[in-house]
Amino acid sequence: MKQYHIDDFIPIVLSPKNKYAINFRNERAFNINGALLNELGRWIEIFIHPTDPVLCLRKVKEGGGIHLPVSGSLQKKELSAVLMERNIKPPISFSAYRQDDYWIATADEVSIPDTIPTNKPNKRPRKVDPARILAGVENT
Repeated sequence: MKQYHIDDFIPIVLSPKNKYAINFRNERAFNINGALLNELGRWIEIFIHPTDPVLCLRKVKEGGGIHLPVSGSLQKKELSAVLMERNIKPPISFSAYRQDDYWIATADEVSIPDTIPTNKPNKRPRKVDPARILAGVENT
């Protein structure tokens, strides 16, 4: 049998689509993913650009700014109201990157599907035929 050595192989490295990301899927939740949450810590400040859909996040000392829960989901009505006033409306996703001591989050492109499926789901669930199931068991 032929012997293989790990040095003979070429590694496959997959990079995540959005390593640091923020999702604003609905009016109730502003979600910071785990990777970005680990970088920012539990206390942050959020800034918004006056014209562009760009956010700036900064880590602050404990007790100042906004406290992030362990889940990374901020459910603050005030935050949602400010974002929607500035024309950042859900559903929207942001990709974040580090710039000096700040994290800049820019809005991702929204992909709109070319077609929307129009077929209706089946209203009647599939019936299970016990005799057919047992026939398959008996044949084995």
